Amino acid sequence: MTLPDAPTSLTALVDSAPAFSDEFAGGALDTTKWSVSTWTVNIGGSVTQFNPSYIDLSGGCLRLKLDQPTPATSVGAEIISKRTFLYGTFEWTMRAHSTSSSATGAGVGTSGQISTGYIYSDVSEIDCPEIEGRSPQVVEFTNWLNGKPTETSVPVVFNPQTGYHRYRCEWRPTFVKYYVDDVLVATHTTNIPTVAVPVILDSYGTNSSTWGGLASVGVTRYAFFKSFKYWN
Repeated sequence: MTLPDAPTSLTALVDSAPAFSDEFAGGALDTTKWSVSTWTVNIGGSVTQFNPSYIDLSGGCLRLKLDQPTPATSVGAEIISKRTFLYGTFEWTMRAHSTSSSATGAGVGTSGQISTGYIYSDVSEIDCPEIEGRSPQVVEFTNWLNGKPTETSVPVVFNPQTGYHRYRCEWRPTFVKYYVDDVLVATHTTNIPTVAVPVILDSYGTNSSTWGGLASVGVTRYAFFKSFKYWN
């Protein structure tokens, strides 16, 4: 599936003020809205330690750093909303992981990483999007219910690692619609989550031939988030 040239009509909701938003422009994380993770996760064959010092907002956006000291170990960053959400329209404006340390600098993507914004609990999850280091020009959208996924992979003509793009989902009781830069790319009607969950923005490493790609040891990468917005 290739990205259409012309935008599809969006709900009028996005023309109104969001019910929750953060443009990450204040120079410091708004801790009334977000919690900072300090634990470890093992996803995709590399154990990632979330380090608060890998979160930076000095450049007028949210920057999440990622290192891989060894194939089996990574150091990344994660923030989780203190608010939970049930249905609505969600929008992440992000630049996927690259070697650029600034939001507008030149950089390349590498293997061994996942760039993502998602809504998550143990029984419900919406990934909008997931971009794997092993397939950097494929944008994946998945919703889960009780461990069962419905997924669409969208090849795109642009490079998500070289600049900001807007990824949006409309989550309703009977469907989830996914958009890239205001273009509708998928509609899912199965495995629709049904419980309120927080929003997560994170940066973690992988070491797998099938998920995220093999580790890029010693290569520092950065993901950037310009904003997150939610309309209820």
